[in-house]
Amino acid sequence: MTEAQSTVAVFLAVYAATGVALFTAMFLGHKGRVNAHIAAILVFLAGFAVTVYFADRTGRVYDLDARWKAIHLPLAFTATAATLLPVATGFLHWRGKTSLRLHKAAIVLFLLPFVAASVTGGIMLVHSTAK
Repeated sequence: MTEAQSTVAVFLAVYAATGVALFTAMFLGHKGRVNAHIAAILVFLAGFAVTVYFADRTGRVYDLDARWKAIHLPLAFTATAATLLPVATGFLHWRGKTSLRLHKAAIVLFLLPFVAASVTGGIMLVHSTAK
């Protein structure tokens, strides 16, 4: 296995595990299991940081399609910054200082660029070649 193949394999594995953590956190939050929800969010955030690291590493060992990269990167940066919205509103809701409705809206504002970045990243990777 080449360096490019192993890098993308690790990236995809970490991305999948991070997705599982995100869906677990959402499920636990929906069920009202607050402590487990918070733990799953912490796992998601750690996984997301590792995913971003390996996404960057993947970009260094692949020639990425410039058109898709120009679309993907702003979405990825937006999604990364948008993680603060549900974290902040979740903390405020937990402390009784904001509504659950606002927290849910923040989750949607995070998920939209996250899903868009995931789709464009996948397309970009499919149209790339190893260096």
